[in-house]
Amino acid sequence: MKLILSLLSLFIFVSCTSNDTGDFDLNQNLYENNKLEDFELFENANKFISQGEYDLALIELDKLEVFISK
Repeated sequence: MKLILSLLSLFIFVSCTSNDTGDFDLNQNLYENNKLEDFELFENANKFISQGEYDLALIELDKLEVFISK
């Protein structure tokens, strides 16, 4: 019984501490230094939507400045 628990613990430990070599492409400056106007972002988003690039369209729409007044 102790052997089974030890092996199970070892398996969990090894699986949780494995080196994940997958690269994440997170472009942090994607939203910084945005020089485009809102209408230009809408035009880019519409272009991406017509090409079927929905993820890129959402990125363009995320760049829009939204002001919420309370």
